[in-house]
Amino acid sequence: MNNSLEILCAILLAELTNKYFKRITLSLMFLPHFISCVVVGAFAYNVLNYESGSFNTLMEALHLEPFDFTIRQRYGS
Repeated sequence: MNNSLEILCAILLAELTNKYFKRITLSLMFLPHFISCVVVGAFAYNVLNYESGSFNTLMEALHLEPFDFTIRQRYGS
């Protein structure tokens, strides 16, 4: 099962025509193989930080409400 998923992923990536999307996708797929999971987790935490993360800073610059990724919210309740 694992090999067939790897082959399917390789075929799908080979068929992509947008080279920038292809490069970003490959970089994100292989990032955990070259960098420690702790470093990837710390990077994600800093990007998604509610008070000073780059995602919420961008949201505030666009005059949108920041989103707190670290708490679990129930929608529709």
